Amino acid sequence: MINRFRSWSLFVGFTLFGPVLLSYHMVCLVQGELPGKTSMITAADEPLLFYPLILFLLGFSLMWTGLSLLALLGRIRSKTASWRRI
Repeated sequence: MINRFRSWSLFVGFTLFGPVLLSYHMVCLVQGELPGKTSMITAADEPLLFYPLILFLLGFSLMWTGLSLLALLGRIRSKTASWRRI
């Protein structure tokens, strides 16, 4: 039972990882600033650094979101296929 719970928690965590990253980077794009430890990179102060960086991060987030959705759909399809065999 504990092993099954661990696998489900890993699956849910992986499925939510992509959309959370995507929403965070979209909020950074809308606000026009990328927070950091020492200073912020803002669109108003450094547009040549901000926009390529945020586009790279959005592309990376979209890739993770796609992988998360593929994992979710694969899990759903495998569960329905095993249910039909019963």
